Amino acid sequence: MSLVLEFEVEKGGTPPGTVGRAIHALFFEILRELNPDLAEKIHSMRPYKPFTLSPLLGEGEERPSFPLMEGRRVYLRITSIWEPLSEKLVGLERFPSSPLSLGSLSLRPLRLITDPSHELVFLSSYREIYSRCFLEMKEIPRKILLRFTSPTTFRVGRANLPFPLPHLVFRSYADRWNSFSNVHLGKFGDEAGRWIVVSGYRLKSRVVNLGRGKRVAFVGWCEFEVRKGAPEFVRRCMRLLSEYALFCGTGQGVTMGLGQTSPSFLSGESTSV
Repeated sequence: MSLVLEFEVEKGGTPPGTVGRAIHALFFEILRELNPDLAEKIHSMRPYKPFTLSPLLGEGEERPSFPLMEGRRVYLRITSIWEPLSEKLVGLERFPSSPLSLGSLSLRPLRLITDPSHELVFLSSYREIYSRCFLEMKEIPRKILLRFTSPTTFRVGRANLPFPLPHLVFRSYADRWNSFSNVHLGKFGDEAGRWIVVSGYRLKSRVVNLGRGKRVAFVGWCEFEVRKGAPEFVRRCMRLLSEYALFCGTGQGVTMGLGQTSPSFLSGESTSV
């Protein structure tokens, strides 16, 4: 699921250069207030955490300009890919009584937006996504387009790779799906590397700082296509994992504002199974 937390700027200022870590710490402060045991359990989870956080957003998903002025409203998109966390977040009504610090900024939580009419709120389940992609759909797109709306990068060995190679993209989704879903997809990253190719892209590089050195990342869009002759399982998995990307994010640093992803499905490039 994807929800939105609305804040009011109580004291204006500029967030720290390592804003991703500050947002991560802010979220855990809220989580500890909600349920200390759950916060501790999530903090100890390896290798994947069951949530993602966006950068601070203004109206209409736009990045706000800094410094932020007192009284301004800003937003944080929170996703959960684990049912126990989702259940707690939906019922979130109590926030820390004192304002939350983000560098020189002071933010006061106002409300959690759960109304699906909001452009960033999406409510779905593993069962719903699987049923739609494997049981209900008759036409399976051969192409999908993913928009990477915040800086995205992959860790390969000891280096960062700032390009969405198919096996890295879909392995990052499949590994998270397999970690938190009852339906296992196997090592789909290997199948993606064999059958899925990049058919177009418009990307720009970005440098991000998460507090442990700077990393080169990318933003923009990339189109992926399943090669002709691919098994039906590959086409259906690509669709399923592309929908899931909206919730699980792409690559590394998704709990610190990186890897925010939005899928588009190109209906004109479908093949009947």
